[in-house]
Amino acid sequence: MTSRLILLSALLCLCMPAASSAAKAEKRRWASQYLDACETSSAEWPICKAYIEGFLGATSTLVKNKKISPPFCLPEGISTEQIAAVFREFALQGPYRAVAMEGALLMSVGLKFPCQTS
Repeated sequence: MTSRLILLSALLCLCMPAASSAAKAEKRRWASQYLDACETSSAEWPICKAYIEGFLGATSTLVKNKKISPPFCLPEGISTEQIAAVFREFALQGPYRAVAMEGALLMSVGLKFPCQTS
């Protein structure tokens, strides 16, 4: 569990803006910008849903092609709505609002659904 937290923390650091990359940071989408969109009653819900589904699809492809180890293990039958709720819960915590969306999504899902080690 400790090594998993260290890995997820390192990935999170990679998604935080550096002072020297202000122009790049302006183009990035931050977790706080997706909070409203990831509310299922929002008119922007399709944007969040598409982002999550694309993120999960890309992660799945990387795992299947053995480019990365599984960063999380989702339970059978989990919905996009449930993953959005996990993300919102995580992103509402103060310091995580300033994390890039992909980092916040990775951290929230990875911490909530870690893979079981034998």
